[in-house]
Amino acid sequence: MKPQTLQKIYTCLCCIVAIQCLFVSSFLMQNTVSVAPLAATCLLIFNNPATRVSQPLSIFGSYFVLGLLGSLCHYLMPCNAYFQMCFLLCASILMICSSLNHPPALAFLFLITNDKSNYFYDFWIALSQLLFVLAISGLLINLVLKIKYPNSNGEDR
Repeated sequence: MKPQTLQKIYTCLCCIVAIQCLFVSSFLMQNTVSVAPLAATCLLIFNNPATRVSQPLSIFGSYFVLGLLGSLCHYLMPCNAYFQMCFLLCASILMICSSLNHPPALAFLFLITNDKSNYFYDFWIALSQLLFVLAISGLLINLVLKIKYPNSNGEDR
């Protein structure tokens, strides 16, 4: 088997392990609001660990800023489709203009503004799950895949 093929198999297995850990933690905390965007984050981290969108600061910063904005706006303003569209557009522009460029965080923003119950609680639970995912991903990438992560100089902007 080629080394590249073996590396891809290891990458897939590590990604599956990280996503399964995410699912288990979500069900233990009885909060599945953030599973989809965090699973997408796992895919980005394992598929392209050297890019800027896969770096922990970019990931955590994007989720934190957009989750906090979504929670505050959900608290302050009524939730309707037009408001969500405008808010997602503004958040996209914010992400493009800043270094907080992690696309799955936009899905998290949408889920937080769409959540009818404990949006602020969901925000903090998602951040704790995100830290857990980053820790698991960092360990698996460094120990199993033998790739330096996090990478202080991402390949792209």
